[in-house]
Amino acid sequence: MLHAPEEIMKQVVLFHLLRPPDGVPRSERLSWMMTHGPDMIIVNIGIFSLLAMSVVYLFFIVLKKPLPSSSVIAFWAAFILVMFLITKSFYGHYIEQIISPLSLLIGKFAAEILSFIRNLEGLLKTFSSLLKIAFCTVAILPVCFQFLTIYSQNIPKWEDTGPRIVAEEIKIITSPSGSILTFEPIYAFMSERQIAGLMCDSYGTLLYIGTNLRDENLLPAFLRIFTMKDYDIWPMYHQKAQDYIRELAEQSDYVIIGDWRSEWQMTQETMDYILRHAVVVKDLGYIRVMSRLNSTFA
Repeated sequence: MLHAPEEIMKQVVLFHLLRPPDGVPRSERLSWMMTHGPDMIIVNIGIFSLLAMSVVYLFFIVLKKPLPSSSVIAFWAAFILVMFLITKSFYGHYIEQIISPLSLLIGKFAAEILSFIRNLEGLLKTFSSLLKIAFCTVAILPVCFQFLTIYSQNIPKWEDTGPRIVAEEIKIITSPSGSILTFEPIYAFMSERQIAGLMCDSYGTLLYIGTNLRDENLLPAFLRIFTMKDYDIWPMYHQKAQDYIRELAEQSDYVIIGDWRSEWQMTQETMDYILRHAVVVKDLGYIRVMSRLNSTFA
């Protein structure tokens, strides 16, 4: 932050304000999160716990008492939830960011209920043990349902072996010191090869360049928030973004094409450029590993 404050602000803040909306539409996000099978129980009970604990914290504020330390977890969960609902983009894997605070909040809410039952007085104290048993029985049902949902979808057992197979082939046919241009970073990670331009998130990188944030100063980029219009073309396909792919292709020793990300993120002109300047060294069916013609490894 101290070394490059302007770049940090552009990449972390302005990028999300100036990028085009994509993923799950805003109007459908809450319902999507609350019906997403693997996380449905945690999200629903977590949001209920957040609302209930928020009411409790509101009483603390009204009575001018210091908020308990658990309020930090509630603020954490509430902040992420609000960001999910208002941000321009939302994809399914984002939901994992809210699972941790919601899980902690559920545990805190359950502990508070048990503490309340424990401190009952008068006639109700006689039934406190029964109330604890009833609460624990009810509480365990959604946990069992969550595990059954995960088990029925074979989530722990399911594995896409494609990336592993591709990575093993890349290890064999490429040089350990060679750089790879890939739009699917898992190929480079699993084959222990260097990614050209350190472009681990090709989609985000191309959007960043295509929205002109890379070449724009902070102030005019900030002012553009208030005057921006819809993009004529998707920023990823802007000539600047596609030119960047060509630059990386010229710097790379190997290029991997054929996966859905490369097919999606490159225009036909960029794809043709790469095909003219590289030769296929391994055809894995839908994946082709190519070596740049003037590379020392070609």
